[in-house]
Amino acid sequence: MKKNTKILLLFIVIGGLVGGSIGLYLWFKPVPGIESLETQLTVPANDLFLAYEADENAANEKYLNKVVEVTGLVREVKTNEAGFPVVVLETDDMMFGVICEFESKNPLPRDVQVGALITIKGLCNGKLLDVVLNRCLFIN
Repeated sequence: MKKNTKILLLFIVIGGLVGGSIGLYLWFKPVPGIESLETQLTVPANDLFLAYEADENAANEKYLNKVVEVTGLVREVKTNEAGFPVVVLETDDMMFGVICEFESKNPLPRDVQVGALITIKGLCNGKLLDVVLNRCLFIN
C-alpha cells in the first residue's frame, strides 16, 4: 500500500476509536437526579394545563424541559407499565389533567391520596392529551 493510504487508514481508525469512546461516555453518563436540580418555575396544576390548552407553542417555550413545581389536588394514583407510581393532578378539564410520573418504585407517602393537595417537582415533558411531568419527586 502507498504511504498516503496507510496514513488515511490510520486516521480513520483513530477517528473511529475517539468517536466510539465519546459515544460510550455519553451513553453511560449518569443523569442527575431531580432532587439535585433547582426548581425553575412554580405553578398550580390547573394553570399549567390551561397554558397548554390556550397556546401549546407558547407553553412549550415557557415550560418544556424545565424543572417545574406543580401544586394541585390528586385526581388519581396508579402505577405505570414499569411499576413506577403515577399521580394525576386535577384540572378544570373533566378528562385530562397533569400526569406526574415518578422514577422510583418506592411507594408514595401515605398522604398522597385522591383529593389531597400536594406539591410535586418534575421535568415538564409537554402535552400529549394531558400535560406530563417526568422524573417526579414528591415535595409535600
